[in-house]
Amino acid sequence: MMVAHSSHVHSTPTSSNSAMGVVAPNLKSMQGKAKNSTKPFSPPMASSGNHRRRAAVKPHKTSAKKGNVTVKICSTRQLWPKGVGAQWVHQNPALSRIWSPLALVGGGYDQSELLRFFYANSSPAHPKTLHQALMSFLTAGLNLAQQDAVNCLHGPCLVLAGAGSGKTRVITHKIARLIQTGMPAAQVAAITFTNKAAAEMRERAQKLIGKAAKEVRICTFHALGVHLLRADGQAVGLKPQFSILDTDDVTRILKDAGGTTDAATARKWQWTISLWKNMGLNAEQALAQAQDDEAQLVARIMSRYQERLLAYQGVDFDDLIGLPLKLLQQHEEVRSKWQQQLRHILVDEYQDTNATQYELLKLLIGGAGNLTAVGDDDQSIYGWRGATLDNLKKLPTDFPNLQVIKLEQNYRSTS
Repeated sequence: MMVAHSSHVHSTPTSSNSAMGVVAPNLKSMQGKAKNSTKPFSPPMASSGNHRRRAAVKPHKTSAKKGNVTVKICSTRQLWPKGVGAQWVHQNPALSRIWSPLALVGGGYDQSELLRFFYANSSPAHPKTLHQALMSFLTAGLNLAQQDAVNCLHGPCLVLAGAGSGKTRVITHKIARLIQTGMPAAQVAAITFTNKAAAEMRERAQKLIGKAAKEVRICTFHALGVHLLRADGQAVGLKPQFSILDTDDVTRILKDAGGTTDAATARKWQWTISLWKNMGLNAEQALAQAQDDEAQLVARIMSRYQERLLAYQGVDFDDLIGLPLKLLQQHEEVRSKWQQQLRHILVDEYQDTNATQYELLKLLIGGAGNLTAVGDDDQSIYGWRGATLDNLKKLPTDFPNLQVIKLEQNYRSTS
């Protein structure tokens, strides 16, 4: 990675093989015997820029000069001569909070661009200014409302955002911001509704924070449910190798449970049972609420269906939410474990959550309430799966300290 180099260039160790250095005062300057005359280097965007970009990918072969400052490629060990860097960091404790996230964030960007940004926005000899530059880097390109959402790091936060307002950008930048503050990447979860959306979010996060994106739990609600059940499903009667049934499997089992050979009838039962599960109802509760003979019949079939699923060690799509909810509700030690493992949860398209997903979220975030819900109160595309805008209305009641931020600038349309 490119670094600025004067008579002394120092860094602190990172997990990577290279890190960005800054121009440090020499020892005499640190002892008050001489004034540091080194000035920040701000590479121009002229023809020499191509030379520096090539330098970013050709270690130990090229460098560029301006005055008494050299920009070159060097490793962490080269940046640490005789422990002088350790003394500098010891005298500037803020640096210990900067270097790791700096190297981490830098991993996803063009290194020459990153270097130019920091030299344009910081005084390398002053850690506080460098820290401010890092904050500017993490929020670069965000409008004020987006920055407010990204910097809301503690407690519940509801971001109301329509299509084209930069919702995914807010989520990925907030992931980077949380990691920059010291939260382990593995303790951050970003949840959405489709595998395609999760893959896109993971790709954008990787561009922003590099390899750390692989440790962030970016997945769908149902994939998160699989993680919970694989790890702790024995508490609700499931072995770690349980099977996830597809639609054809479910239809076959329902035909057997209901004593019919008609696939259309079985699919009708499946629709009703799925609706009940997404409302958080089990077979016994569904039977108690049944208002006609048909509903009572389906509730009894649901009971036999669930017995067969348990015997086959199988779950259907809806069980991937309902069973983790049951697991966390009934087992405090498991609930506590996952609350410690997932210290901040971000939810995209929050308006599409259903009753069981909302209850699952509440149990996962616990008393800390570190939830970022990003949703559009004007749309809900998964109403057929029990999604309800009521979950948006419940947040202020269930979380009195909720912060609400509106993203009103649309980047897809100027009309």
